[in-house]
Amino acid sequence: MTGKTFRFQVIGTIVLALCLSILSLALSCYASEKHYQAALRSGPTVFIPIGAGWLAFCVQRRVAFTKALFDVWQKIVVTIQDAVQYTHLTSPTQADFAKVMHSLSCRIDDLRGVFRNPGEGQPRLSEESKSFVLSVKQAKSLEDVIAALKKLPKRTEIGLYPFESLKQIHGTVSSLGFGSAVTAPQASTARSTILALWGILRGELLKELDRDFPEYPDTPYHS
Repeated sequence: MTGKTFRFQVIGTIVLALCLSILSLALSCYASEKHYQAALRSGPTVFIPIGAGWLAFCVQRRVAFTKALFDVWQKIVVTIQDAVQYTHLTSPTQADFAKVMHSLSCRIDDLRGVFRNPGEGQPRLSEESKSFVLSVKQAKSLEDVIAALKKLPKRTEIGLYPFESLKQIHGTVSSLGFGSAVTAPQASTARSTILALWGILRGELLKELDRDFPEYPDTPYHS
């Protein structure tokens, strides 16, 4: 649960519980029979625990979300530094290239496990997709798999990836390549591009984490 959703749920739940409690108490003043009055006056003892239970659920989801995002954040920091150091290699090998590309690809999908794509729908698995899985299972050769792939429809309602800067870092390293074809000017340009994209990505991701200012910062520039 993102911070924005969490704040909405907390404020909405508190306001709703208070309104229902006040309304039930107000109605109890106009009830003609005593048992109706007693029932209405007991409204707050029902609404407030329900609201508290829902808030506890929201807090649990928020904590789990923050923990998952922080774990991904730590991995992304290491991956970006690996990508930057890759641009310092004089003649990077294919193994060096594969290691960085693998790490970047994993981080891209790690973020998909924390955030949904904006505009992403949740359609039911189509019959064509089910048929494709069955065709792959029954395939006796790669040619059969290729034939099945041609019949597989493209996914719809996938939305847009929420952090395009990370994908562009992946694309920058991919364009740089490896081996003797990597020149010093190309590596310098790639490094500057990666650092600029990382600055954008870092700023947006940190907004999602619950942070505060340090009580005792170690900086000579602090006023």
